[in-house]
Amino acid sequence: MKYCLQIAALVLLFSPFSAQSQSANTLCSEIRYTFDIGSASAKLGVLNVDPCQNKVISFLKSDVEHLSLQHCLSESADHNTLTDACVVQELTKLNNLLKRNNIDCTVKRCAGIATAWARYAKNSEKFLQQLAQLGLKIKVISQEDEGKFAYRSAMLHPVIQRVDTKEEVAILDVGGGSFQIGIEKVDDIKIVGGKIGVFNIKKYINQHLPHEHKQNLYYNEEEFPHALKMAIKLVAPYIASDNHLKEMAKKDKVQVFAVGLLFLDGLMTKLAFNHIVRKDELLKVAQSFAGMTEEEVANKYPEMNRLLVQNVQVMLMLLYAILENLQVEQFEIVDARLFDYIALEDEFWN
Repeated sequence: MKYCLQIAALVLLFSPFSAQSQSANTLCSEIRYTFDIGSASAKLGVLNVDPCQNKVISFLKSDVEHLSLQHCLSESADHNTLTDACVVQELTKLNNLLKRNNIDCTVKRCAGIATAWARYAKNSEKFLQQLAQLGLKIKVISQEDEGKFAYRSAMLHPVIQRVDTKEEVAILDVGGGSFQIGIEKVDDIKIVGGKIGVFNIKKYINQHLPHEHKQNLYYNEEEFPHALKMAIKLVAPYIASDNHLKEMAKKDKVQVFAVGLLFLDGLMTKLAFNHIVRKDELLKVAQSFAGMTEEEVANKYPEMNRLLVQNVQVMLMLLYAILENLQVEQFEIVDARLFDYIALEDEFWN
């Protein structure tokens, strides 16, 4: 009997502690819905986060909704305004993303970033206000921050952590309306960026080509060399703008790692590239589209988003032009998640 009373006393003694511990565990576990709203897609990441220790407990799921924001801007009268019809169209797509994932952001924790399209559009605030009404806290980030986000998330990847000399690493992030290259420079992150992306480079190329070389959706065998030369020339000033990156390229000391949906889905899934992508492979596949029609490409790649179908050749040309200017022969694709970084940034959640 005395033994039983001792046990009971111990239970009473430690039960408040146990309840407190359980309560603390509950408080330090939170589901966060993170969004990366880019020029051509809205990416969702759902993470279980420990806000007390500011770390990701687990990555639960991801989803993607294809958007046409950069296309909307390109098609508008002044090339930098979202029309009312476009706002409704793109808002419907984002609503679809929320509904199929059973997310009500008015009662759940939803936050994220908007990238190049929002920086270019004169009236991006109109669209962002609509998202705010849905409960999405979306921040427009600068190209500098976009590059830094990609760099920091990439540096957490085991493949890159195994690289001995981080000063020779360049993180490449390419979107619909811009590209960023992140490098480490004197204990800081330097972002070299260009206002050229997958969905606007053709416009810039065509501005410098003779009329007869810009009539088709895909450059044919005669047009292709001229267009590729122009793509290389367009990228060159951005790479040359940073002396440190330029010197890295000259010394043949750049290891390029590519991050983002364009590489994981566009190259590896849709175009069946390996995780290590060579410059000559990019050239060969880009040339293979010469003389094809949009329907032929769509039939060849039935799972490819229509907007990417229309721009797949110039996407490969842009990547080739970046490697050519960096004087490297290949890049490696890593599945670094920007969601992890967004989920842990206090500015989005406080």
